[in-house]
Amino acid sequence: MPSPAGPAELLADLAVALDALGARWYVFGAQAALVWGRPRLTTDVDVTVKCSVSTEQLVRALDTHGFSLRIDGTETFIRTTRVVPLEHRASGLALDVVLAGPGLEDLFLDRAVPIDVGGTVVPFISPEDLIVTKLLAGREKDLEDVRSAGPLLMSPRSGRRSGYSKTPWARAISCRCSTTSSVAGSASVSSLDANVLASVTQRLGDCAISGI
Repeated sequence: MPSPAGPAELLADLAVALDALGARWYVFGAQAALVWGRPRLTTDVDVTVKCSVSTEQLVRALDTHGFSLRIDGTETFIRTTRVVPLEHRASGLALDVVLAGPGLEDLFLDRAVPIDVGGTVVPFISPEDLIVTKLLAGREKDLEDVRSAGPLLMSPRSGRRSGYSKTPWARAISCRCSTTSSVAGSASVSSLDANVLASVTQRLGDCAISGI
């Protein structure tokens, strides 16, 4: 049974473990959507981690700080999905650790936004990059997150936290983006892989983000 402390307790223990490894990481998924403007009833936590140690060493370090592999966390599953499924013993909450690869996730790591969560500074994926991940996923609940988070990109809250609100990327996502040119002209996405940019552009067109 998850504890009343919820994700804050989990993130505090996770931060200690990953800081000890010198790992870079960020929270994404539903917890990030909640921070950036889309409340959702969820207790699961998703993080992306990049570190120099092996997966086995990472799992041992996390175990030392209160995290156990879930039953589906087999070697084959982790190798094929690059996801380490864990449970935080103190809170009973699920934690999915995505092992970062080169490319897009490096950009997300560079732009992660530190946010205080119950006294622990936790890096969250930026609202702009969260929207990219949601658009690429393309599920209806992800598109609903985009519709809710989009207006926040131009708000004072977002500007204070991420410093993105006046960038071409923020403006491109925060307006009615429905054509390739509206995204391709953004300097902040010029380094994205062409296939990723094409997918994001398609999602923007398909999504018809009426409230942005």
